[in-house]
Amino acid sequence: MSALKQEVLRAFKSLHRACMSKFEGDTRMLTAAREKINEEFKKHKHITSQTATQELIKVSREAENEIRTSLVQVKEIRPGHHEVKITPETTKLENFPYRDVPEEELRRRKPRKPCSEK
Repeated sequence: MSALKQEVLRAFKSLHRACMSKFEGDTRMLTAAREKINEEFKKHKHITSQTATQELIKVSREAENEIRTSLVQVKEIRPGHHEVKITPETTKLENFPYRDVPEEELRRRKPRKPCSEK
């Protein structure tokens, strides 16, 4: 087997593994992801150009990285309450708490006339 074919197979398997770890326990999403991956790889099966194949492998790796770092699994445990599965690979952004308008700024604002007085 050529090195390029091995690399394609590695990318294919790696993408499936990423989906299996991210959508663990969610058969509907696992099935949809499996079908989409298989469909995309079959669609490009006829490509023989090495540069085009390398580009598709790169796209596959980017998709795998996106799945591993950006997706979270959310499950409704009871109406109105959800559980989020965050893995160590998930990218976490800095979260700033809500800040209401400070009292000093409210005092500095000019009082406005009601609409009835205009």
